[in-house]
Formats: sequence, C-alpha cells, structure tokens
Amino acid sequence: DACISGHLDVVSWLHEQGVSLDVVATNGYHLIHTACNNGRLEVARWLHEQGVSLNTPGNSGRRPIHYACIHGHLDIAKWLYTQSASLDVADIDGWRPIHHACRKGNLQVAKWLHEQGVALDVADNDGWYPMHHACADGYLQVAKWL
Repeated sequence: DACISGHLDVVSWLHEQGVSLDVVATNGYHLIHTACNNGRLEVARWLHEQGVSLNTPGNSGRRPIHYACIHGHLDIAKWLYTQSASLDVADIDGWRPIHHACRKGNLQVAKWLHEQGVALDVADNDGWYPMHHACADGYLQVAKWL
C-alpha cells in the first residue's frame, strides 16, 4: 500500500527493516509495477536506484512501461524510456504499450509513443491493432488520430 500511495519514506523504512524489494503480490505485481501503475514516479526512481529492474514482467507479462501507458502516466513512461525501457515490448497477449494506451484513451501517451518510433500497424495476438482497441472502448479522439 505504501507504493500505491506514494509513501517513499515508508517504502524506504520497510526496506531498512529487511523487506525485500523483489516481493511479488498475489496479483503478480512487483513493487515497481505498483509504483508505475499508480503514477508514483518518486517511488519508481527510488526502487530503480536500489537495483530494481525496470523490465521485470509480472504474471501477465506486463512490464512497468505497460502500466504507465495503461494509466496515462506520461511522466513515468518518459522516465522509463530514459532508463532504456523498451517501448515496444509485448505482454503475454501480444499487447504493446501502444495497444494499452489506445485501449484506455490515453491520446497523449499514444502520440508520444509514436513520436519515439513506435509503429501503429502492429497487431496483438488476436490480430487487433491500436485502432481496434481505441474503437472497442469508444475513444473517438484516439481513433481519429490513428
């Protein structure tokens, strides 16, 4: 919960008390996933400074970059990119960050991914493209942009 709420002081203290930073929740999330999922850039940076990998997949194969793009945390996506996180990595369903951004209507994230060279004509394991994902949940502005 400290990572969810962004309480870096608590996360740091727990680590000092011997709590592993590699702990995995029952949902398959690592602490770095939780920080990126909840927009906690300061916590994510600290975890990385402590040696936590930014490319660790969870049960679904999602990495921190997926969670940042799902929830529209452009600042975290940009930071992950500066730390050499791949912007085109697929989860177990073949969804890349661009699929997640479009599915959730995160137009600014989708635009930024494309500006970094991410292709818009890539299909997931079901043959769905970013356009399909944008339209499936009614994100007209994303669909128009695509």
